[in-house]
Amino acid sequence: MDTGPVVERRHARDAGIGWIGKNTCILNQKMGSWLFLGVILAGLEVEPERLLPAADRCGSCTRCIDACPTGALVAPYRMDASLCISYLTIEKRGAIPEELRRPMGRQVFGCDICQDVCPWNRRAPVSGDSELAARGELVNPALEWLAGLDSAGFRRLFRNSPVQRAKLSGLRRNVAIAMGNSMDVGHLTRLREWAAGADAVLAEAAQWAIARLSEGKSQDKIQGQSIQGQGGGGHADAGQAGCDRSVNRP
Repeated sequence: MDTGPVVERRHARDAGIGWIGKNTCILNQKMGSWLFLGVILAGLEVEPERLLPAADRCGSCTRCIDACPTGALVAPYRMDASLCISYLTIEKRGAIPEELRRPMGRQVFGCDICQDVCPWNRRAPVSGDSELAARGELVNPALEWLAGLDSAGFRRLFRNSPVQRAKLSGLRRNVAIAMGNSMDVGHLTRLREWAAGADAVLAEAAQWAIARLSEGKSQDKIQGQSIQGQGGGGHADAGQAGCDRSVNRP
């Protein structure tokens, strides 16, 4: 009986699949960390193979640690999950700590920055399986489009998708924070609507985002720069945290 979580990467290490990297992911010399791990739980006695564990090939590299926006990788091979953007945007219920909102940027569901920067993923093979391909409409999706999803639209779009773990309320909270970090004042109408709504967590996140945009607007006046044109601020970050990514892309 499956009575609790299984730390698959430890078994993968012991099975010779790879080594556990400084970003706490299993790393394979040919596939990097863009791979799936499967575990079979059985009551049968199986003669174990004597395999040599894979050598740790991270060396002196600290790119994953240096790149983590929230400092979740507190030391090599150690992660504080409560600081991880993936945890914050997927599993975290209620309000996201204010000090972590700016570092989140425009991530609306998950984060793979520590894998994106890993040198071992540069030449990782790309799967030809169509079921693993990212859906076009969910690559760099417009924040306003995500914000406009109702319950039926959310269920239809994300049926059988991990995004359902965040629930519509969690996705909206994440979108509100992303809107605040976008520096795009075009989101103010939606944020004001949410700030006056009945969902207390969403309302607070929207109020924070409004204050963030107001702060940016004041700064913009000082610097004489355009807020609207800063790096596609009206979209979720696709290169780092799109809603529906191919986990084995290079």
